[in-house]
Amino acid sequence: MSTPEEKLEALAEDIWQAEAMAAAGNKLMKNVLLPRVMSQLLDIAALDLIKVENDPEYIISMAAWHTPTSIVLMDTTQQREVCAVCLAGAVMAKTLGVPKTKWVTPFDFSRNDTQLQALNFMRENNFETAWVVLGQGDMTNRKRMKLDALISNKPIPKYKDDPKWFRAALTRVSEELKQVGL
Repeated sequence: MSTPEEKLEALAEDIWQAEAMAAAGNKLMKNVLLPRVMSQLLDIAALDLIKVENDPEYIISMAAWHTPTSIVLMDTTQQREVCAVCLAGAVMAKTLGVPKTKWVTPFDFSRNDTQLQALNFMRENNFETAWVVLGQGDMTNRKRMKLDALISNKPIPKYKDDPKWFRAALTRVSEELKQVGL
């Protein structure tokens, strides 16, 4: 356990690093502009999700954007520093290059905040909101009908219920979105 002084010193270090990152224009992060096409966003997210699943420095939690945390290993009393990420957080970590020690949300990415929010809406099967958030305007009735059929027939399952099924659904939905022109 850390002493209060050590915790305060660590907090001061985090604040200093955040200020340095802000002053440097977040140069620790990659300068990438994510696409505003739903199927393309899902393709990127599916690949990044696999990358974080295979990286022992990350854990998947759809309740966290990109959150450094400690976990206690099951077979010991040792703690390990990891970063909890959701689907959009996986993109933050891998495509956008956010260090695992940084706590960030979509609002920390002025150029990519809407794309990251749209990923979260799609993960929750709220594709029409994702469309609007991406600034694509009103959806035509034809696209809305096709999208409604896609959502009602085969929604994306919850990650915690079956990660493999979740990943497969991301790929399937991406392909179906491409067929609808989304």
